[in-house]
Amino acid sequence: MAYGAAIMIDEVEQGRLTRHEANLANHHLGVSHSLLEDTMLFVAMGISFWWIFLTRLALAMVAVWTMRGIKRLRVRG
Repeated sequence: MAYGAAIMIDEVEQGRLTRHEANLANHHLGVSHSLLEDTMLFVAMGISFWWIFLTRLALAMVAVWTMRGIKRLRVRG
């Protein structure tokens, strides 16, 4: 994750990524971090793959779209 963060900082500094886009990516990564590993752990415990995977993926999407909405409301207001 530290390597990925360094790449993201470099992209922002070079102007290929805005701070807002980097912030949205961080929210998405924060929610869906270790999606595969945690899902496999829960599947091994007998929980349905689809319940875990789709729930976490949906939560990541909701977090990103909520942040986009908040940003849009702040710009308008």
